[in-house]
Amino acid sequence: MGCGPIGMNVIEVARERGAAVYACDINPERLDVAEHLGAVPLLSDEHLEKRVLEITNGEGMPVVIECAGVASVMEQAVQLVVPGGRVVIVGLVKRGVNLSLPGLDFTRKELTLHGSRTEVGNFPEAIELLHSGRLKFADMTTHLNMWQAPEIFAELAQKPDKYYKGILLNSEL
Repeated sequence: MGCGPIGMNVIEVARERGAAVYACDINPERLDVAEHLGAVPLLSDEHLEKRVLEITNGEGMPVVIECAGVASVMEQAVQLVVPGGRVVIVGLVKRGVNLSLPGLDFTRKELTLHGSRTEVGNFPEAIELLHSGRLKFADMTTHLNMWQAPEIFAELAQKPDKYYKGILLNSEL
């Protein structure tokens, strides 16, 4: 859930590990990128739960990974997961933002809720995946001159979607 830079990396790692990946977002352009990376795109609208249940023969997804950082999306993840499934919250909300999870569904589904920020011991695997060239998303970044950072950030304040993912480099471009 969520096809920003974190979501795109999650898509690729899940795909690399052999998972069939479905990606949802409210932005059709981001869904196009997700599809390019090997995910089946699902528009996140009022019909998302119905489509997930159709795809899964009424069961729900075995694992739902939330990458949007939006409380309502985190709450919706419980509706999309299969009984006995796992919800992983990767997205960050601002301090003080609370979630309201449906208690009956949480218990009835016997789901596992896991928060994830970084996992100890995964950095060697991540570096190997990046080095292997098997991940496409890394090639979709925009390299920017860090010495132009003030101008770049001023531009991003006016056009937040100008770069999908930017990397500031300490060199003249």
